[in-house]
Amino acid sequence: MAASGRNSFKQSDSMTYPLNYPGPETVKDLAMNVFLVFVRDHNFCQLLPKSLDRSGTDNGRTKIMAFPPLGIQTLAPVVRQHGHQVRLFDTCHPQMQAEHIAQTTEVEGPDFIALSCLSTTTYPAFKDLALRLRRSG
Repeated sequence: MAASGRNSFKQSDSMTYPLNYPGPETVKDLAMNVFLVFVRDHNFCQLLPKSLDRSGTDNGRTKIMAFPPLGIQTLAPVVRQHGHQVRLFDTCHPQMQAEHIAQTTEVEGPDFIALSCLSTTTYPAFKDLALRLRRSG
C-alpha cells in the first residue's frame, strides 16, 4: 500500500485502486444502473429528406442524417463487461427527447448518468438536459 498526497491507493496485481475501493472480487455485487446519453446538436442531425433516400424501401423506420454516438456506443460494452446494467439514449432520434429521458430517469432511478455530445455548440442543450435530469433524479 502506498500513499500519494491526499489520496491513498492499494496495488492489486497490475492495477491500482483507491483504498476505499472494494476490489475486483466484489465489484459484481455493486452493479449499477447506468444511463449513457448522446445529446443532439441540431447542426449535425436532421431527418433524411426523401429526395436523398436511396434505399428504395419504406419500411416505416425513421431515417436520420447524423453522426453515430460512437462515444457511448464504445463505452457501453466496457461498462457492461464490468457487471453494470446500461441503457443508451440518442436524442438525434425524433422520438427520443429530453422529456422521455427525464421520465425514464424518474421511473428507473439510475445510479449514474453520463452525457456525451459531438461539439461545443451543443452546450446549451447539454446543460438544459443535465439540469432537467438532476431535478428528475
